[in-house]
Amino acid sequence: MARLFVVPPFGRFAEGEQVLERLRRSPGADHARAYIGWYLRTTGRVRESLEETERAHRLDALNPMTANLLALARMAAGHVAEAVPVYEDLVERVPGMSFPVSSLLRAYAFQQNWQAVDRLLDLATKRELRELESGLPFIVAKRSPTPERIAAWRSSLEADVSKTGCVDVSRLVYTAHLGLVDDAFRAADAAWLGPVGGSDDVMGPDGYRTSLLFQAGMPELRNDPRFPRLCARLGLVEFWIATGMWPDCVGEVPYDFRAKCAEVQHLQKDDIGRRLGR
Repeated sequence: MARLFVVPPFGRFAEGEQVLERLRRSPGADHARAYIGWYLRTTGRVRESLEETERAHRLDALNPMTANLLALARMAAGHVAEAVPVYEDLVERVPGMSFPVSSLLRAYAFQQNWQAVDRLLDLATKRELRELESGLPFIVAKRSPTPERIAAWRSSLEADVSKTGCVDVSRLVYTAHLGLVDDAFRAADAAWLGPVGGSDDVMGPDGYRTSLLFQAGMPELRNDPRFPRLCARLGLVEFWIATGMWPDCVGEVPYDFRAKCAEVQHLQKDDIGRRLGR
């Protein structure tokens, strides 16, 4: 299973798929099945990810990490109401676990349960969220999307891209969800995707992986016909065309997804592995 985590977060999805196949064939690999589902979301196969993760959770229902992965898979598929009680249990049962706090905040925000958001924001100030703190400004902006807050989000994105020359794809998803779709694509065009290997890199909740691009509750980037161009730079288009393992969104977006992917398949990838010497 460790091999799955050393595959670069994007650009080399065929390598990741090979690791998945070995995991599926390995005897006694039940403990790894939740991570098979976790990786499937990086290429947009959200429904298959949920099925895989549900099976894994039934085999190891008391494992906090398996439960966390189950809640993530449910929320990615748009089943927010089914994810919330799992997160709530983890926040109560495993207070030292930072992942459920940030994810539960996002789930409450999607439910527009602002009282719960405010309570959890207060709790978040008392928990060590580490790399997950980068998601708090999104929750605050979604909680109260005033012109001033949206402008501040835009300015922060522009300043960070100008300073670092890079951007995390998760931040692009959040930006588009806040109504700044053009700003998200403009930032992507102006920056490296992912880290550059410097002191300004901020890993964020997904470790630069592409899962958040396919969240059911945040379709704004996917619904724009510029999305396949972004996916080509990430190596996703190359993977989809080579394997025929298309993402769920192929039949959901308001344009011909396969045709757009064919148009941009020649674009050069942002090879994060080579950039970081892997």
